[in-house]
Amino acid sequence: MLRSVVLGLGCLLLLGALVSAYWHLTPLSLELLVVGLVLAGGVAFERWRYKPSVQGRPAPHWQPTGERFIDPETGRAVEVYFDPASGERSYVDTDTKR
Repeated sequence: MLRSVVLGLGCLLLLGALVSAYWHLTPLSLELLVVGLVLAGGVAFERWRYKPSVQGRPAPHWQPTGERFIDPETGRAVEVYFDPASGERSYVDTDTKR
């Protein structure tokens, strides 16, 4: 919900920058553009960088790290696995209750 609000606000600011640039209000256009890019870009980066947990164990070559925690967003138990070849991490939902 909050992501949608922040993304929507960022897009509105970017739209405002376009309208402001059309009317030749350059200082305002620049401010709206920068703030809009920070908000919209931050949401996009967060969605790309922080991946949601997956169901079931990954491929056999993935190794458990021993890290376990409760996902604050879902309240479910999560275990961390990593791929020794690439160093990539995978967050696996291990909560058995549905």
